[in-house]
Amino acid sequence: MQLALFCTFVVIDSELQLKGDILKVALIHYRLIHFGGLETRLKNYIRYFRERGDEVDVICAKYHPDVVLPAETNVNKIGAGILPKPFRQRGFDNRLGAFMKGRHYDFSLSLGRTSHQQYVLSPGNHLGYLRNLGRRANALSDYEQIRLDRRSFERSKLIFAASEMMRNEVIELYGIAPEKVKVIYPPLNTKGFGPSNEAERQQIRLKLGWQPNHQYFLFSSLGHKRKGLPLLLQLFEKLKDTNKHLMIIGSPEVKTDLPNVHYLGFYDDPRRFYVAADALVHPSVYEPYGQIVAEALQSGTPVIISDQVGASELVSANEGLVLSHLKPNDWLEAIAAYDRQHFNISADFAVSKKITLEDHMKNMLHCAGFS
Repeated sequence: MQLALFCTFVVIDSELQLKGDILKVALIHYRLIHFGGLETRLKNYIRYFRERGDEVDVICAKYHPDVVLPAETNVNKIGAGILPKPFRQRGFDNRLGAFMKGRHYDFSLSLGRTSHQQYVLSPGNHLGYLRNLGRRANALSDYEQIRLDRRSFERSKLIFAASEMMRNEVIELYGIAPEKVKVIYPPLNTKGFGPSNEAERQQIRLKLGWQPNHQYFLFSSLGHKRKGLPLLLQLFEKLKDTNKHLMIIGSPEVKTDLPNVHYLGFYDDPRRFYVAADALVHPSVYEPYGQIVAEALQSGTPVIISDQVGASELVSANEGLVLSHLKPNDWLEAIAAYDRQHFNISADFAVSKKITLEDHMKNMLHCAGFS
């Protein structure tokens, strides 16, 4: 759902450091591969704890041999067993239970849908996903994902939700006690997505061949329908005789005859597109957080996003527009009248919003009782 990040790492809890505590850490995820936002966050967590001097065990079902981890990281590939696809995560969770027996960890964190750890992330949930897309659970995979979510939430000591929107869904839809669900926004890469200036912006636009006095709206996605591309195509069809362009990066490829809609491809490093764009547009029907929103703002680019994007909780009137995904006319008017000069984004956006990796880990460890 999110594009890859690369973070810097510092020791963020001096009290832990002064006490000389070395933690035995378990980080749990179904797959350890190159591609994917959660996978990248897992690698960042590993690097963070290893930089702190902690002992880290990674427990996974799948491990791509080309993934390079910090030295002395222990990878435990326990598999999922020979099961039909809908039940493989259940098989992994069952094997995880056997693996954890007799082992002690000071801090055990799962990135989702397992039930044998102390803490679990909630980067999303299936009941919320179905509700926001107007669907009912009608497939075996739906019921299995709901079951795994519920068991994970009920058996974990704490749940770290990606946004207030996620926290509310976990409480409402799964009946979890409010005090058990903490909001910790995903960490932002402050090195790879630094602020820009107008000179850099114009230089990048020139290299990209973007025309002066034209406006370019960036859409970045790995799941176009849920992220709102159908709405954008309708809007830019109406704007095809203007100087407004929709620039698409991500996957899969988008094919269209519209002269003002351009698919640019997939890029591991999207910062130059954030900097060059007049605005990031993200009319998602359902987005538990939306890392690209924070990335664009940290790069100095305003956003026009849906009220169903969790990261909208961080967006003020100085930083962008938050619109209803159910009101296409509001989107059309906003893009038609858009003026970048109306926005003023702080150069230390991530620091001011407390979404740096340092803040993220400090909050998480504090919730776990390590402060």
